[in-house]
Amino acid sequence: MRGSIAWAVKPEGGETRNHLGYGESSRQLQRFIGQSVDLDDSAPVAVHYCYPKIYKPLPGRMNVLYTMFESPILDEYFPPAFESADLILTPSRWCAEVFRAYTDTPVEVVPLGVDLQRFRYRRRRHRSGQSRRLLYVGAPNYRKLTILPSLFEALIRRLPGVELYLKTTGADTTPIALERMMSAGLEVDSADDERIVGPGYVVDNRRLPADELEELYHSASGFVHLHCGEGWGLTSLEAMATGLAPIVSDWSGTRDFTSAKTAYLVDVDYGPIETEDPTTGRRAVQHLGWPDYASAMDRIAEWYRDPRRAEKKGRAAAEVAARYSWHSTARRFCTVLRSYGMLPAGVRRGARAVPQASADAQRPSTQ
Repeated sequence: MRGSIAWAVKPEGGETRNHLGYGESSRQLQRFIGQSVDLDDSAPVAVHYCYPKIYKPLPGRMNVLYTMFESPILDEYFPPAFESADLILTPSRWCAEVFRAYTDTPVEVVPLGVDLQRFRYRRRRHRSGQSRRLLYVGAPNYRKLTILPSLFEALIRRLPGVELYLKTTGADTTPIALERMMSAGLEVDSADDERIVGPGYVVDNRRLPADELEELYHSASGFVHLHCGEGWGLTSLEAMATGLAPIVSDWSGTRDFTSAKTAYLVDVDYGPIETEDPTTGRRAVQHLGWPDYASAMDRIAEWYRDPRRAEKKGRAAAEVAARYSWHSTARRFCTVLRSYGMLPAGVRRGARAVPQASADAQRPSTQ
């Protein structure tokens, strides 16, 4: 028997900013899990893949909450959601450790995947004098951009031949908003609602089809993700799959799949930080790991000075990313639900064991 589940929170297809990651991964989860399990709105098990604020348990069902968070101090929506769930799933070991301190409801790790057919490895060969693109892919908010605007002003724009390319979605492209997002006094060569181009930088606000997004990753020589907290950090994993070693904060969810061998790890300073509530846009205080400015400058300089080492790290990064396919995610998901009696027991003949996250994920927390 295949068993069946209800996918309780449907992505709408118009997600932007932070919600884009939830929407896209929700669609991928449904696609691959649906190859082994029937998706039926009347099923006795309801899976809610969402931020807890919009979680509404379905009466008379076994409710599974699949969620994540960027801080070890959870907001007000999490505890009541945990209490009404029968099982909690989360993508990173870091999140699982945080969640278990708040609830007696079982918490299991089901890592998210990367589309290995879409994001394929390509070796980067740098030639002397060749321009280099440093890519960021993510929401245009304070929590994810953190110190990147300041680094652009102080260092990146001064590196000969380097372009900072910000691929985001839903950004406000008015001049005032651009200054708030990047830095004051930026020169603009051309601008419209979809792209802003200036000396040494591009802000790309388009919704790209899969093949163009893959090509954008392939066009880059480096990837930067100086977040102050991620429940998982999917864009860093996508970059790794294409052969880019991310310059990434050594903190929270991304630690499950990054290491000194596969990434340029940036130190963080843990503490209370004023940031933006992703659902309301209001300013809020969270306890997060703010990337250390000097450490970030050192890692960017390291990437810039030694392209051959960057290529070697990128190759190792792609090998790690290959462990996190959506097929692996779906297998792990089904295995966990079977272990709790939510799906019929028994594994199909020939099914392989679920790859485990890198041992580097066991590094101690930066709190």
